[in-house]
Amino acid sequence: YRLGKSELVIRDKFSLAEAKTPNTVNFLTWGKPSVQHEGTIAIRTEKITAHLAYDARRFTVAIEEIPLTDQNLAHSWGATLYRIVLTDRKPSTEGTYRFVVSRGS
Repeated sequence: YRLGKSELVIRDKFSLAEAKTPNTVNFLTWGKPSVQHEGTIAIRTEKITAHLAYDARRFTVAIEEIPLTDQNLAHSWGATLYRIVLTDRKPSTEGTYRFVVSRGS
């Protein structure tokens, strides 16, 4: 992780013995995500928007809603969390993934 003035850069370097299926990278958020365009996911809350940039040539995107049934968690986070699932298009035994989170407008 590298935190700059206006962005958070996440680098994930990996090396696996084998890869039977494509790798997935998950992000959890309480802000509602939507694919703004290929390579950028907007994550919106009531007051701010953040952008998650990813390599669209490498990843497919799925967004899952996770209802919170625990009232203590729901009180803090809201009724729903969201899982952003980025799936590599092909199995890889080694490489580096790079994601950038920045504040949007």
